[in-house]
Formats: sequence, C-alpha cells, structure tokens
Amino acid sequence: MKLGKNYELSVCAGNFFYSTPREDLYHLDQYRSFEVCIIDDKTSELVTKEIYPNEMDEVLAYRSKEEINDIIRDVFELDTKRNIKNHEA
Repeated sequence: MKLGKNYELSVCAGNFFYSTPREDLYHLDQYRSFEVCIIDDKTSELVTKEIYPNEMDEVLAYRSKEEINDIIRDVFELDTKRNIKNHEA
C-alpha cells in the first residue's frame, strides 16, 4: 500500500508470516493480527526501525488492525513533514 510520496506499507498474513492465526485463510477478516513493515519508496529498503527506533526488528509482528491504522497515521504525518522539508530546501 502506497503511503504518501515516500513510503509503502507491507501488511501480510498467512502460514509464513507473523500473523494470528498463522495459517493460510481465504478472507482477511479471519485474521486477528498481521505482519507489517514500512518501505522507503525511493530505495525499496525497509525503514521501519527509522520510524519506530524502539522496535527490535524491521518487521512488526502480530499487529492488530487498530495498530495498523495508527502506523498508517504515523507514516502519513512523517511523509507530510518530509515533503514540507524537501519543498523548503
């Protein structure tokens, strides 16, 4: 999912991802949590830890839909600040 001009959000669930349940299901509504990471759109590198420095890994494991909504808000705010800074330079 593209977030603003600078970031993409990867949200995954299934047998090989940090999701609940950790199995392949037919509908997203069947999952309670998801694996999430944030990607720099320009470099295609993971930047989750740059945005959330207290996290242990670039992949955020077992995140609820509510937590994902918070992540989306945080990344949009960061993207807006980054765009303003780049525009002023």
